[in-house]
Amino acid sequence: MQVFNMITIKAKVVAFGIGAVLLLLLGACGGGAAPAGDGGVAVESGSVWVRPAVTTGMSDAAMGGNMDHSGGSMDHGSMGQGGGGNSAAYLRLVNTGGEADALVGASTDAAKIVEIHDMTMENGVMKMFPIEQIEIPAGGSAELQPGGLHVMLIDLNQDLNAGDEVELTLKLASGKEIQVTAPVEQR
Repeated sequence: MQVFNMITIKAKVVAFGIGAVLLLLLGACGGGAAPAGDGGVAVESGSVWVRPAVTTGMSDAAMGGNMDHSGGSMDHGSMGQGGGGNSAAYLRLVNTGGEADALVGASTDAAKIVEIHDMTMENGVMKMFPIEQIEIPAGGSAELQPGGLHVMLIDLNQDLNAGDEVELTLKLASGKEIQVTAPVEQR
């Protein structure tokens, strides 16, 4: 009986060790979502990035942009590379929890204003507008990508060049905050 108990204990220790090694290998490979800890929302590893942009040393108003932060459209010819001092962050949020949550805000030292935005096509014109939140369903995900939902970085404090990194704090309706480091990439 004692020999059987010793074998059972050794088998459990070996199984635990194999499981721990597999988890370490998966984490080293960057697979899956960043741990949510509480079974809630996490940023999928490798999905977060920020578009390169150049500051002009001038605010949007000084640039002649028509940025309506009250829910209207943005007629902004200088939004791309080389003007305006604006950029956007993209990522995939994964909710492994049993309750829905929502992205309700974000912040970064890289920009003076950070908003959650969406885009639509109306009469052949792409329109961008701020929204209050992005729903993240229980057991589901939300994709923030070019041409759709994104985190808008307005009035940049510095140029964002390919290879740089931007620290972002994502704020959820649940009160949780997620810290991410987003590489600046031209995609």
